[in-house]
Amino acid sequence: MKNIVLLLYLVAISTSLLAQEILPYKFINNSDYPDSEIYIGLVGKFGDNMDVWMDMNDNSLVTMSADQNTIDGPDWSTPASWKYPDIFTKLADVTDNTLLIPQGLYGCRIFISFESPMYLHFHETGGYAGANLNSSSDPNDGIRWEIVELTWGDSGLWTNTSRVDAYQYPISVEVSGFTGGLVESTYTESYLSAIGGNGTPKYGKIGENLPHEVILSKWNDAVSEDYLVAKVIKEHSIDGGYIIEQPSKVEAFPEDIFDEYIDEIWSTYTDHDLVIDIGDRGIWSGRVVGDQFNFIDPEDGTIATIYGKPTSFNAIEGSGFLAFTEVASNVNQEKHDEDLMIQAQMAAAINRHAIYTDIIDGEVQFTHDASRYFIYEPYNEYVSFFHNEEISYESQTYAFAYDDVGDHSSTLQSTFPTSVRVIIGGYDQYVTPAAELAMISLSPYNLEIEVGSNLQFIAQGYDQYSDAYPTDITWSTSNGGSIDDNGLFTATALGEFVITAQDGNVSRATTLLVSEAPGLTGCEAQSPNGDYSYLATDEPTLTFVPSAEGNGESVCLLYYKSSINDDFGVSGATPNVPLAINATVGDTVYFYYTYSLATGGENNTSNDPQSFVVGDCESLSTIISADDVLSGLSLSPNPTNGSGVYLYGINQEVRVELYTIKGRLLRSALVNSSGIFEIDTSDLLSGLYIISITSVESNSSKTFRLLVN
Repeated sequence: MKNIVLLLYLVAISTSLLAQEILPYKFINNSDYPDSEIYIGLVGKFGDNMDVWMDMNDNSLVTMSADQNTIDGPDWSTPASWKYPDIFTKLADVTDNTLLIPQGLYGCRIFISFESPMYLHFHETGGYAGANLNSSSDPNDGIRWEIVELTWGDSGLWTNTSRVDAYQYPISVEVSGFTGGLVESTYTESYLSAIGGNGTPKYGKIGENLPHEVILSKWNDAVSEDYLVAKVIKEHSIDGGYIIEQPSKVEAFPEDIFDEYIDEIWSTYTDHDLVIDIGDRGIWSGRVVGDQFNFIDPEDGTIATIYGKPTSFNAIEGSGFLAFTEVASNVNQEKHDEDLMIQAQMAAAINRHAIYTDIIDGEVQFTHDASRYFIYEPYNEYVSFFHNEEISYESQTYAFAYDDVGDHSSTLQSTFPTSVRVIIGGYDQYVTPAAELAMISLSPYNLEIEVGSNLQFIAQGYDQYSDAYPTDITWSTSNGGSIDDNGLFTATALGEFVITAQDGNVSRATTLLVSEAPGLTGCEAQSPNGDYSYLATDEPTLTFVPSAEGNGESVCLLYYKSSINDDFGVSGATPNVPLAINATVGDTVYFYYTYSLATGGENNTSNDPQSFVVGDCESLSTIISADDVLSGLSLSPNPTNGSGVYLYGINQEVRVELYTIKGRLLRSALVNSSGIFEIDTSDLLSGLYIISITSVESNSSKTFRLLVN
């Protein structure tokens, strides 16, 4: 019985699920083979280093087990006793030619074989044995196959084709999705945020441009005699056709192809410094001591080491002294990683002939500059051939183990992928499909609102190339509530709702929790003019509760004091939001509001201030009526150009205070009865200000709103 570790049901590939953590890999057949002669197999790792394969009948991941080795290999294969699991499926039998890849799958290889399934062997101790191109007794000898590699972890998707071991048939890959940061606590939440409107659309493509036979023909004209041997027909070839192997896989290829160049590098930089710019890793300086090549990062003094002179095959394969460190990772992680990093850089430089030995003693060599590659011999002609932009799209390919050094490989990265297309046969005569709606983003996402409130949803369509695409959205909601044709949701009931935006068979959904409004608690009373009520609590706080939606949205200021003889202070307030005040239980708080009206203009209750005793609901009342002595005050000019403004009609002692619109006191003056008072505004920035005038005798107040241009 197979051990299924994850089961993903195909609901509808074109329909986005609420927890978008599956990624469709769609296979498009642009080859000379029918779907019935193309086989797909997937192996990888999932969870806590668990070896898995995919059962394509239901897209489930199944734990690898040696018990699944049930199929005999061909007569020539060794070990003769080995059997193989039945994990390959004809493309014709894969639903909609699409695999559903779960987020969290890593170290994954999707094998694509032609005319025959491949033979992979599951080990008793875990993992599997793949194809060995160096052995004619391998059961896969003669089977034409390709791979697409992928890892989809918590920092996004990496996927690529590979020419590291061989070229056997053109393959191309396209990825659609979104870029953006990991802005939430989990990758899933960040993913939903990105596809909910916060990400930036991104599309990428890689792969071969030419048909298979043309690539084989061009090889004959492009490479030297040493490399011609890499074009081979395998001993047990099913179709009798050629493949092109990495030259190091071919017995007839010269083993010393780079030896002279490597000797020249080691000899030159025994007496001179090799200074290399390796992009994000900075500029490093190296020198050979004995056969050991030591590099130092002058920024921090870090030392990275190549412990011996590599062979030509070490350079091509990324092996030997170019994949070895004497320092265990659990002893010194930094040294371990730096050693392997510099070894990868040097392996790449040798394959590309990116180190010029006539450059010495401090002159920087830009080893990631592609314009310097493949100019001087020797270089890896296999790598050069597949990096030709006529062969590979934008000259990107993965033609040796360290081709990702300097970002020259065929790797596509997408932080938040939405779809992948694998084109079997490459781009030759491939008719790019017309743009069509492929995905809908929906914002906002995963929210909680209060019953009785509204929320506007916005849907944006994208085609398969991550470009914006027009939509004709039909909105729906589950479990009650209502949503109109424009995406405005009205919360009429409590509970969790699924909001769906759909166009044809493409949709996006998000969840919305409608909860009970917390309500305002405490002692509530009505203002004298009926524009608002206010709520007093023991904390103590005061809350401005508008009677009409929009009151107080532009301006809402609370003037209050806890002694009848004090001056009124001012604080910026927000409608329906409690404002903490400086008082204690038992204090009497005197207050009034200045606020804007939804219909335009503004109002205040300075002529009808109110009071309450903190902790005593019965104390809510309207206090002293304001003197009419302030009713004759006027302010001019208003607006002012900043040169000054005058207060007219003063007939008693008053305090004049100037505040910012947020309630910060800028200046204060005690003015005797003098009729006119000038307020200096020469140092004020453009904007709105509040001028408060308070009678010293009666404590009644009046405010003006001043605009400085």
